Amino acid sequence: MTTLILVAVVAVFRAITALLMAVGTGAVAVTGTSWISGAVAAGNEWVRNVTTLAAEVAAIGLVAAAVAARRIPSIAEVRRDTRTGGSNHPAQIVLLAALAVAALLQLPALFAWFREDRLLLVEMLGTDRDPLRLDLFPAAILYSLPTLAAALLTLSVSASIGGAVAARRLALRFLTAGVILQAGLWAIEYVVGRGVRDLGAAALRLMADAPPAETAGAVAWIQRHDVVARSMLPMLTALVLGYLVAWVAAFVTRSTSPVAAAAMLPSPLPSPAPMRVAGVPPVLRSGPTPFDERFYVLRLRAGWRMAGLMFGRRLIEYTVQTIPPSSRSEFSFSWATGVLRREPGGPDLLRLNAGERHDVLKRAYDVGDPVTGVVIGRLLPQAADWQIVDALGQRVADVVQSSASFQQTSYIITAGGEELCRLAAVMGATAASAEVQIEFLPASDGRLERSLAIALAPIIEERARRARWN
Repeated sequence: MTTLILVAVVAVFRAITALLMAVGTGAVAVTGTSWISGAVAAGNEWVRNVTTLAAEVAAIGLVAAAVAARRIPSIAEVRRDTRTGGSNHPAQIVLLAALAVAALLQLPALFAWFREDRLLLVEMLGTDRDPLRLDLFPAAILYSLPTLAAALLTLSVSASIGGAVAARRLALRFLTAGVILQAGLWAIEYVVGRGVRDLGAAALRLMADAPPAETAGAVAWIQRHDVVARSMLPMLTALVLGYLVAWVAAFVTRSTSPVAAAAMLPSPLPSPAPMRVAGVPPVLRSGPTPFDERFYVLRLRAGWRMAGLMFGRRLIEYTVQTIPPSSRSEFSFSWATGVLRREPGGPDLLRLNAGERHDVLKRAYDVGDPVTGVVIGRLLPQAADWQIVDALGQRVADVVQSSASFQQTSYIITAGGEELCRLAAVMGATAASAEVQIEFLPASDGRLERSLAIALAPIIEERARRARWN
């Protein structure tokens, strides 16, 4: 049921994005037509006002639609991650519910706005139907403002549902897209309202020589339209600001990187050896390993191979370094070969081979010796989590997604109730700046084959990057 609700929310977001794109495209056509006709150069005030209004609407609509389209979660993401990523803060849910109620309370005023505009349209055009349907143009202009307000209220309720029901990472994306679309709708509402008043003033100046009765009637008509349009603007503004506050709160309370935070702190005092718990499941015993530091970071390697972000992961290579960087602990991983090797020019350390599919979007992976082909362990997807098993298929550790947000997704490798390793996929300003931070905890010493955590890092990076940018 939750998935169906969120799919409906995605549909509303996409419909309003398409509306903004259509409004912007139409405004571009109006602007171009005005310039091509040369009417602006002739000094016609009415046409000049229309051209300025159309240009402003085009810029707002197209920019808002283009930016929001990248932030709206896909239906596949909703179906895949509905139950993962952590729950939302109760205060966030309460705030979003209150904003949704406030939006619904504006429906009577919105219906009254449509009725008033209908009366104004009848007064202007009469009740007879135009056989050429030229009456559609003033009707479209007159109804544009309440239609935009209706879209904003619908979007507000949908944003509340998405921000409260979805998992934390998707909730932040719903709120981000919602705030962008709301800001676009509100800005167009304001610009169109101001433009209609300017057009009305220009029309009154053109009627300077008209009889006083006609001028008074036109003034009264414009004032009635302006009053009903202004009556809802403060509440719409308050709603947009309210959702902006909700977005800021959700963004600020997103999880922080445990690896980055730990790297900035002084080295902790040695902790006592952890107590062994009865019934601890078997773990992969780790012998001598090249990964003997505590902190590592995996990043996309610069160069032409980063074209893989557009043309497929087989062109992607990563670098793996310690934090802080150390020349003796530099490694590389290539999706083309699946090999992790020491740099520069060192031996191959492991090979990552794709295994069977667990569903359309997830695969298991075998981690093996690059020379003998002997399997060290296997990585099995479990919804948003992973499971590490040995060559015989016996579970030895769990990889649990501890938190997820628009900017970061964190995992913890555990065995027997103890945390062995933490991984955090951090998304930067661009897809090329993504990285995975890896922290080995003291409990992992002698109990976890560290190369398995390193092998998991490029898989986590790819999944997090696709969730963020696709």
